[in-house]
Amino acid sequence: MGLDYDVSLVEDAGEASRLVGVDGLGNLDVDADLTVDQRLLTAHRWVYDRLRNGSHQLTTAALAALSNTEVLKAAVAFRFAEQLAANGLIGGGGERSADEGVRDYYGAQALAIVDAFRPEFSDDRAAPRLSREATPRMVNRTDGPLFGPN
Repeated sequence: MGLDYDVSLVEDAGEASRLVGVDGLGNLDVDADLTVDQRLLTAHRWVYDRLRNGSHQLTTAALAALSNTEVLKAAVAFRFAEQLAANGLIGGGGERSADEGVRDYYGAQALAIVDAFRPEFSDDRAAPRLSREATPRMVNRTDGPLFGPN
């Protein structure tokens, strides 16, 4: 499937609600002040940037060739929930410390998923025959030069 910077892995708030396990995220579409699509795209871009610039250091071409992006949907959903908790839309009933704890929880979940992610590629880049590890090492077992007079 691959990752594209401008196309979110999570399509709507209902899907995010199922992935995170928080009821009611699907009802956010009715709020005129909240653009759910933009927040989902922002969450998706955070995951994309984390894979590109974080410890994974994946190139744009490598991100486009990822075949196991389903794993990353949960990270996008948790990052989306973190944004909502930061704005007080979900959380601990309006108490500041409880809301911060909820936000930190969702943020930690998203971070853990992205950092534990192991990329698999659809273009056979992970095949051993194409990797550097599969290249045999050649050594000269003779005392003299390999070609020419001794």
